Amino acid sequence: MNNTKQLRVLQYIINNTEWLDKINDELFQREYRKILGITKFIDKKGLTPSFQSIRHLLEEQDLLSEQTVLNEISKATPLDLPTFKLHLEEVRIEAEQRIVIESGNVDPTDPKQREAVVKRLISIQSIETPELGYELSDFFDFNDYIRDTGEVMSTFPFLDGTGAELCLGNLLTLVAITGHGKSLIKAYLTRRLITRGKNVLYVGFEETKQEFNARVSRGFLNLTEHQLAELKPEEYRTGLRTLFDKSNIKRGQLDFVQVSGMNVEDLTEFTRELEAEKGYKYDAVMIDYSRYLTQKKKTKDTKDYAEQEYVFKKLKEFAMTPNDRRLVVTSVQANRAAYQKNSSPKLENLAGSMGPAHNSDLVLGIFRKGISSQSNKQAHELKPSDILSNVQISIRKKRHGSIQEDDVFYYNMLANNNLNAIAEADFESLHREFEIPVV
Repeated sequence: MNNTKQLRVLQYIINNTEWLDKINDELFQREYRKILGITKFIDKKGLTPSFQSIRHLLEEQDLLSEQTVLNEISKATPLDLPTFKLHLEEVRIEAEQRIVIESGNVDPTDPKQREAVVKRLISIQSIETPELGYELSDFFDFNDYIRDTGEVMSTFPFLDGTGAELCLGNLLTLVAITGHGKSLIKAYLTRRLITRGKNVLYVGFEETKQEFNARVSRGFLNLTEHQLAELKPEEYRTGLRTLFDKSNIKRGQLDFVQVSGMNVEDLTEFTRELEAEKGYKYDAVMIDYSRYLTQKKKTKDTKDYAEQEYVFKKLKEFAMTPNDRRLVVTSVQANRAAYQKNSSPKLENLAGSMGPAHNSDLVLGIFRKGISSQSNKQAHELKPSDILSNVQISIRKKRHGSIQEDDVFYYNMLANNNLNAIAEADFESLHREFEIPVV
């Protein structure tokens, strides 16, 4: 049994005992509930709870399962206060769902049984924050963060209407092996965002401004790579200007900044300085490759996986900056094992660290295959509508909504760098008939 949210919340409570009186046991499953009860017992005795004192009482009672859980809790990555509050609210929602499921065995004609269920639900409805004195539900104001339609960022159509739409404050991570579409997806998202009036900042470490602008522009102008390269500068500008003027698109701003590396702690100030210079706020920040973000204060003993966990924790904090929330999109490289697969990478294929899985609101695995029917064409022979490859996008981790982890969505990548949704049968058929490797 390993519920990451529950064990991280419990770790925070054990280390911050002012929360003990605010937490209802109903929030947790059995092993976690027992550990919380022992922590409260030690606190009421006037002693300071610690992992050592809790472990001692568990050993006295010969509670082996709870001892295993306590070890997991002690090893969990510590939470800061904002992330703790986020996890605590999610634990509360999970508890509410668990109580509703358990109430399926309740006799609806028995008022005492019905009343017991209602009391359990009421007991976890609100959690007062000890240091501020307001309810946690106020901290997660519906209109401020969770699912206000004005805050939802139109990203992937397959998320629409599922409750899993990406919002300001969310962190999206793309995982794929080299050459399988991470930059393609970020260009696709950029087009969707700026054509809906959202301002986007793209921080490029590996990709140049010219390469990224070409990816985005091909989709707007419906041109192949060769056709775009043949345009004169004035034709390029006129084409984009005409597109936006005729379509009455409320266009957002797109800025590209090339850097060689950055401390993740400097990202907030870096973004704010750009916003002050430009005179507008960024709704989304795209970071082409997270590996170039580093931890400022580290020692020679800092492990690579620990640094990556820290980087993604900071990226989530950056996304959730109070009064300045933004969508953050980044990507990670899949490990060597993913190169042997014929499908999109899974969480176990994350290279170096599970930090992306722990801190991201949505993790998508990307897998791409080329289409041999176009492989013999010269660049000047390609048409914008020609299919160059198929893209498989898999849900590998999600925090909200009705979509399921391991749900898969299929797209054709066209020569104009746009994506068109297709059915799974079409995806498999194209592979059987035209399969070639992506290089």
